[in-house]
Amino acid sequence: MKILLINPSEGPDCEYGALAKAATELPQLGIASIAASLHTNNHDVKVLDFFLQNLNLRDLERIVDREKYEMVGFSVYITTEKKIT
Repeated sequence: MKILLINPSEGPDCEYGALAKAATELPQLGIASIAASLHTNNHDVKVLDFFLQNLNLRDLERIVDREKYEMVGFSVYITTEKKIT
């Protein structure tokens, strides 16, 4: 199965505010573990990390249009949820 896993991000300033300088450029271990497990079980897996790869929604749209994924998963954290003010 061809699977796309996405770690969305609007960047450290939006997600962490005053703590943005403390944000690290390390891959999220949860999504990496899921990808590794799927790969071990012979699935074709691609991970997009918006923060590490400096991606945005237009990039995602181009990638999804170009590739034919059978399943797409998103990781969600409280810091990536849109703030309502």
